[in-house]
Amino acid sequence: MRPIYQFNFLLGVLFLFLFSSVLYSEDGAGKDTFGDDIAPCNLLKSEQVEGILPGHDGGHSPLSGGSLMDGIDSYQCTYTNDQSEILLVLLHVAADKAKLDWIKSHSVSLTKEISIGDGGWISTDATEIKLVATKGLKVVKLQLISSKAEQKNDRLIELASDLLEKL
Repeated sequence: MRPIYQFNFLLGVLFLFLFSSVLYSEDGAGKDTFGDDIAPCNLLKSEQVEGILPGHDGGHSPLSGGSLMDGIDSYQCTYTNDQSEILLVLLHVAADKAKLDWIKSHSVSLTKEISIGDGGWISTDATEIKLVATKGLKVVKLQLISSKAEQKNDRLIELASDLLEKL
């Protein structure tokens, strides 16, 4: 009986290998993405970021497509500097209006509505600014953590406007 179990085990391993190669094919077949091939750290010029986060590191992208939420692709670029200040740039691309409404419903808790894109919200305090703006099925989220955050409110709104123009 032992050889039959070994055969079934080998057959099962082969099946899993073939099945996983179909699911995770390198050509992206079966991948459900809604954003075009977006490189989040290429959305902004270094000079634009420098105006908000002097001495930034050029950014790194821990997230580029897909997400835990079905029907939403997420792209992120995080900029930091030697003063431990952070500029987080997130772009969410929704598959449809229902998914967009879900993203927006989690943004209206920001304190002030602003006229930007199809709609925007901002929250500012001494060390942090959070901004959310929409255009079509795309949502831009910016978060600045800096000792001088309050002074950079207008610059962050300009940066969000520039991002929305590119989308």
